[in-house]
Amino acid sequence: MALTTPRNRPPEETPPSSLYYSVLHFLSFRSRGNTLLMRHRYGFLNGLLLKVHQPSSSE
Repeated sequence: MALTTPRNRPPEETPPSSLYYSVLHFLSFRSRGNTLLMRHRYGFLNGLLLKVHQPSSSE
């Protein structure tokens, strides 16, 4: 399906490479924003989890 490209449709109308990169950029931007929000909101929870996951021998 991906290999067969319709010849009646011009490449300028639907560029696969730019579309792919735009979707990739959008997903990376969204994931980056989500991770930043999660880090900002649940930073203290992450710290608590790290303390809990540490071996009790450190006490």
